[in-house]
Amino acid sequence: MDEALRHEPPVDFTWRIAARDLDLSGGPVKAGSALNLFIRSANRDEAAFTNAYRFDVTRPRAARHLAFGGGAHIRPGAPLARMEARHLLSRLFDRFPNLRRSDSDMPPQWRRLPGFRSLEWLMVSASKFQHLCRRAPQRGTASCDATDASFSEPSRERSVYTSHRAIPPT
Repeated sequence: MDEALRHEPPVDFTWRIAARDLDLSGGPVKAGSALNLFIRSANRDEAAFTNAYRFDVTRPRAARHLAFGGGAHIRPGAPLARMEARHLLSRLFDRFPNLRRSDSDMPPQWRRLPGFRSLEWLMVSASKFQHLCRRAPQRGTASCDATDASFSEPSRERSVYTSHRAIPPT
């Protein structure tokens, strides 16, 4: 979870006001100056993270990322967001243990919104999607028509092209 936030933070930058005169990487900053801090760059700083450009879920101290801010500026909802994400991912992978990218040649499509980062869509497949799509229309949470997905015979896998589909509760 934390490595994903470090590698692809949802917010690219933040603004701060220098509380005092300081030296920042050899350049003087006067008290009261506005600073535009690039979170993605800080999270990929080789001085803070070995092989910082590599995504590594076993990375030690990945939780030192700045995706939720830091120090006095840490987001108060950070612990809740981590808990919700762990719960969601645990349920997702319990329900779809074979979930994987379905086409490694097709890169993820990112939303075009300056300063923010989120997926528009990512192609994934899982052998249990048939079960999901049978139940989803009854609950009104997802559709399973040809515009949303395609079957690949004979495994009957389901490929989903969008991240905007809700997974119904079990």
